[in-house]
Amino acid sequence: MFKNIAAGGGASSGSVGGLWTTADATQPLTRSLVDSLIAKKAYINFHTAANPGGEVRGQVDFEGDIATSVQSRENSIPVRFSLGQNYPNPFNPETIIPFTVADRSVVQLKVFDILGREVRVLVNETLAPGAYTAKFGSADIASGVYFYGLSSSSAVGQMRKMIIVK
Repeated sequence: MFKNIAAGGGASSGSVGGLWTTADATQPLTRSLVDSLIAKKAYINFHTAANPGGEVRGQVDFEGDIATSVQSRENSIPVRFSLGQNYPNPFNPETIIPFTVADRSVVQLKVFDILGREVRVLVNETLAPGAYTAKFGSADIASGVYFYGLSSSSAVGQMRKMIIVK
C-alpha cells in the first residue's frame, strides 16, 4: 500500500494499492527511478482520456516494505527482432539460445564454425511474434569458438559468439 502525499506535504485522503507496471518500452526504468523507489518515494501522474495532460498528480510515500520482482509477461508481443546471448557460455554439452520475433516471418537460426561453415540449422520455419528459445547440443562437435546467426524474412540478421569447452 502507498498513500498519496499532496504537493503541500500533507497526506491526502485515501490509499491505493496494486501493481505499478508499464507497457511502454520507450520509458525505461532509469537509475533515478530505481533510486526513488528504493528511497520509497515516487512522483505519479495519472492520465485519462478525459484529461490526457494528467488528472491526479503527486508525490507518493510508500508505507512499509516494498516488494520488488521481475515478472514474466508470457502473452506480451516483442517490439523488435532480437537474438540473445546463449547460456551457459562457455558450455558443454548443451546451451540455450533465446530470441524474439516481432512480426510473423520465416526465421532461421544457424550455427557456424570459425571459418563460416554451417554446422547446424536449429530453426527454419515461419514463426508468429513471440519470445523463443532453441537448445543446441554439442555432443558431436569439437571444442572451440562458434557463431550463431538469426535471420528473418522481415528483419536484419544478427549474430553472436559462443564457446564449446569439452
